[in-house]
Amino acid sequence: METLYTATIHGFSQSNGGLANGISTGIASSFDQDGVLSLIVVLGGSLSLVALVFAFITY
Repeated sequence: METLYTATIHGFSQSNGGLANGISTGIASSFDQDGVLSLIVVLGGSLSLVALVFAFITY
């Protein structure tokens, strides 16, 4: 039951790699176009916030 559940969730066959392959496949499939775009937006926002604080401190 657990292997069937894991294979269904991560979309890979249990026989060719086990849990680590399932984790990496799940991570890779979660980084689709929207995931990468939102990651860039979040990182850019936090980066600009850090730059703003740094400019305010050093002014």
